[in-house]
Amino acid sequence: MKNGITRRRWTAEEDALVRELYPTHPAYEVAARLGRTTDAVWIRAVKVLRIEKRDVPDPWSADELADLRRSYATEPAPVIAARLGRTASAVSQQAAVLGLGGWKVLIGQAVAHGYFDVIDSAEKAYILGLLAADGNVSDADRITLGLQAKDEHLVRAVRAVLSPQSRLAVSANGFVAFNFTSHPMAAALARWGIVPRKSRMIVWHAGLGELQRPFLLGYFDGDGSLFVTRNGRGSEYPGWTVCSGSEQFLVDMKAYIHQATGIVLEKIHQRPRTNLYQVATTGRGAYVVDVWLHQDGLGLERKRPPARVIARYL
Repeated sequence: MKNGITRRRWTAEEDALVRELYPTHPAYEVAARLGRTTDAVWIRAVKVLRIEKRDVPDPWSADELADLRRSYATEPAPVIAARLGRTASAVSQQAAVLGLGGWKVLIGQAVAHGYFDVIDSAEKAYILGLLAADGNVSDADRITLGLQAKDEHLVRAVRAVLSPQSRLAVSANGFVAFNFTSHPMAAALARWGIVPRKSRMIVWHAGLGELQRPFLLGYFDGDGSLFVTRNGRGSEYPGWTVCSGSEQFLVDMKAYIHQATGIVLEKIHQRPRTNLYQVATTGRGAYVVDVWLHQDGLGLERKRPPARVIARYL
């Protein structure tokens, strides 16, 4: 005892409590818990244990909680945090307290995981063909579809079928895309040859039967084009062409078109300085193939011959 003051040693349990409480609680509250003076707690915390104070977050207001409940399912935490003036961590923690499901969870719940398990409609075959041309499956089973910005309506339509909660992203080079992860769908796509780095491995699937036609239309809308050519007299004719990294894919596609329409496509050739192969037809052949492909009401209108060009075939 010195000057009437009784001193006692700090225990490990007391130090643990100081470390837990002092960053976010006033020193006098900690002192009351420990039966010590406020000054003693302050000296122990600051001088000995080197503990720094942390800002105590402001309580959530009713309006903030309402905003969080309304938006957490459709917006990432950083976006909500920026609007509310809070950290993304604080937003996630408060959402957990409220039992809210985030947008990533909802994306997974909304995905049509079994969509390609059985190809039994023209729409499924068309989307399968589109993914075969312009889709991508990563090694982690992340599925992506991206098209030119002028075809955004088609990207939106496919997203509505496969993963309606996924977000559209516009790249700097003008492509519109969405992506999502689905292990079951990736496995189903793999059975149709749509796998990581598929360009040279893609194969034609005669097993689709009559659905080969909408599959081809989807592939054409992804990796094909419609053009207009002129002869020496200035007359206009339609042209139809498809490219692929797999020459065999085009060989089998060409045989299928001949069998179904009687049209013989031109000789397959490799594009100069690329790994792509291309096949085409012009004139009446392009017209016949176009009409035949669009029997199901699917496809991009901009990839069809203009009326002035096909008038000669009507």
